[in-house]
Amino acid sequence: MRSPRAGAPSTPSSGTPGSSTGSTRIAAAVAVVTTLVAIVLGVAGSAQAGPMLAFDEQLGRVRGWDLGINTAMGGCLATATYRDETTIWMGFTGGMKAFFALSNPRWRSIEDGRTYKLKLLARGAGNWRGDFTGVEDSGRRILIADNLKADFVADIARAGGVNVVYDEKSIARLSLDGSMAALSAVLDCQKMLIARGGPSAGGSPKAQAKGGSERGGEGGRKKEGELSTGTGFFVSRSGHILTNHHVVEGCKSVQITRVGATQEPAKVLAQDPTNDLALLKVTEPPETVPAFAPRARIGENIYVFGFPLAGLLATSGNFTVGNVTAAAGLNDDTRMVQISAPVQPGNSGGPLLDQSANVVGVVVSKLNALRLAAVTNDVAQNVNFAIKSGVALNFLDTNGVTPADPAPGPALDAAAIAERARGFTVYIECR
Repeated sequence: MRSPRAGAPSTPSSGTPGSSTGSTRIAAAVAVVTTLVAIVLGVAGSAQAGPMLAFDEQLGRVRGWDLGINTAMGGCLATATYRDETTIWMGFTGGMKAFFALSNPRWRSIEDGRTYKLKLLARGAGNWRGDFTGVEDSGRRILIADNLKADFVADIARAGGVNVVYDEKSIARLSLDGSMAALSAVLDCQKMLIARGGPSAGGSPKAQAKGGSERGGEGGRKKEGELSTGTGFFVSRSGHILTNHHVVEGCKSVQITRVGATQEPAKVLAQDPTNDLALLKVTEPPETVPAFAPRARIGENIYVFGFPLAGLLATSGNFTVGNVTAAAGLNDDTRMVQISAPVQPGNSGGPLLDQSANVVGVVVSKLNALRLAAVTNDVAQNVNFAIKSGVALNFLDTNGVTPADPAPGPALDAAAIAERARGFTVYIECR
């Protein structure tokens, strides 16, 4: 079988999207985005490459990747072109069906409809073999795959780059700088499309994205029988659970699930719509309850545990790492802190923890990146918000719940904090 390029193959120069060079590992984002990548590119779907690989609406740029929407195929996609002229596309064909595609002007021998077996050698993260289909589109010859395995994408996300091999010959060596940020932005875009019923429903995402932030969960007023999800955490030995008001707003029934356990009913005891807080209670007491620390300082390491993207990500919970980046929220809202730890729908109501696993806030929302992109032509990354612990303590005190004060002790490593969080954090379903 011939290599899908004319002439004797040679190793193209390495490059990164745009003008940046080398490979950047985003340690704080790996925990959540690696999993998201596995879902985004791991779902089978049929792809028609021609109409997909173009923007009907361009939303902005993130870390050298262009982000936009293709109306005909009903999905969001990101693309980057490298210095050796290789172009990568990754995105959706509608719903949560996804694709991954490569092209290069020198790959002139690609035949439309033919299957090509490629190896993708992820730098420092293992190898993968898979089938790509040749597609001819407006003079471009493209290799596209739409049935990728989750373990491949997870390896690629961890890697600093990838070597694409066909017929035992390297046809492209690519850095993947910015790919995790780009995939996160594509996923946010796709969630908005799904929420509004598709790219043609109700105008563009720029017009649809109202307000400065969007909830990190799927709460809000619900249709009859509609399911929404979020996160909560125990605040007393008596079974009290703290979450966001918008997670349980309008619910006729609330169920919680502890890690590794079965569902159990919860009762909504109190709600504070102004500060977006709610207090639940279950019968069975928790194994452990966290202490509350008075505040988090700018620059301090913080940690988020929760259950984002229910039905897609691990039911055992997701753990992300970041910093406190500002002492106030949007428009200097002093009830909030701004954080860089990645937050996705379903994280709402989860604990924001310090290095001793004390609660310093309640995760509540993320910046509406698509609305900002309409103004700045750039996609904001990891601009998220949490309600300060002081506001949460006032709400709990008003409702007769007094959490423990922090005990002195050494800082914990991230793995120990995650293990503690698993013991007091719960998944919430609302109908």
